[in-house]
Amino acid sequence: MNKTDLPEYSVTGAILIDASCIPAVRGVLSSGDFAMPPCRAVFDAACALADSGKTLDAVTIGAEAAAHCPDATDEYLRQLMEITPTAANVLSYAEAVRKQAVRRQLLSIVSDVATDEATDPDELLCSALGKLNDLSNGASSRAGESPAESITGFYKRLGQQSAHGIAPFTSTGFKTLDDVLGGGLVESGLIVIGARPGVGKSMLGLAIADNLADKDGVVLYISLEMSEDQLNARRVARISGLSYNALQRHDMHDDEGEWQRAGDACGALSKRQVHIRDSSATVTQIELWARAIKGLTCIVIDHIGLIQPAPDTARNGLYEQTTRTSHALKRLAISLGIPIVALCQLNRQREGRPDKRPTLADLRNSGAIEEDADAVLLLNRPALYADDPPAAWGVQDLFVDIAKNRHAATGTVKLNFCGLNARIWEGS
Repeated sequence: MNKTDLPEYSVTGAILIDASCIPAVRGVLSSGDFAMPPCRAVFDAACALADSGKTLDAVTIGAEAAAHCPDATDEYLRQLMEITPTAANVLSYAEAVRKQAVRRQLLSIVSDVATDEATDPDELLCSALGKLNDLSNGASSRAGESPAESITGFYKRLGQQSAHGIAPFTSTGFKTLDDVLGGGLVESGLIVIGARPGVGKSMLGLAIADNLADKDGVVLYISLEMSEDQLNARRVARISGLSYNALQRHDMHDDEGEWQRAGDACGALSKRQVHIRDSSATVTQIELWARAIKGLTCIVIDHIGLIQPAPDTARNGLYEQTTRTSHALKRLAISLGIPIVALCQLNRQREGRPDKRPTLADLRNSGAIEEDADAVLLLNRPALYADDPPAAWGVQDLFVDIAKNRHAATGTVKLNFCGLNARIWEGS
């Protein structure tokens, strides 16, 4: 027996000496943390017997382990028990095993990076960062979980989240919209907001970003259509009540306190963690930006059709590029464990229909967007098509049709819209 593997031997020996320690060990380790097959077999056997309610002792554990690993002989297990002085220190042994497992995984990541033949350094960096993120969150360890460990871990996390009042949703800041969605933006979900140009999807995306940040959220807002100054002008207009156009033209008046109102709004917004990027980007570059922001809780992308294709798909057709982008965004949401809100242009087909209400079929360029999305919100502002449209300062109805919702109900929510100050709110 190799002395460098002593922590694994000690954990396994402790389990054989006193099987009642297995719940404590499972709180630190999973099957994938064991490098030695016989030790892993003993751990798996003890877990399986515990989950099935069967007798747990050295004999039953040894028999179960030997059935799955020929090297887990009686002599091998006897030696494990002999070199383990006591089961009382099992948690210290388990922590040492966990550290060894992390070290092995880190070395494996370094080796993968050194031998990866990817030509795009951004993709290589993203891959390494993703693996490191998984490692820090315990995902690499969970990859080796047995089915019993997986469901037991889920139940444990469920209890912890319930005890702390944590739900797998992030509020949009619009209660009626959250209610229909089932709680808000689902964790690790791709949420698509679709509309024709000028209907209000950018305003809604920006309002959601600011609402999240106002509740201590950290948001990455990627604008591929408007500049950072244009977005900030909308944000200031929304809070101050000033005209968005006046802010753009710097046409404000001291005698009416408008500069003061703008300054107060800027002061309030400076406390919100909304990180704006207004340059073109691929999904890989978006991932790099996201992983560089500590405590990120949501990404908003305006809009999906302007995301640059990956270098290896640049010559593909628009349909294929959009499909690849949609798949990549969904994978990114799962990898980061946060919601991604992707705005999307709708095609012009609805313009010729008597009923201007959009449908899922109006999503542009790829059916994959609908397939990948956890929820699809389609916007409709009937005043755009009225014979006598209201003035810019008039309040209009903005209908949010939740046309797809993988985790709760579908339905329609009515919000209020005012284009003059880029404001969207709920209530009468």
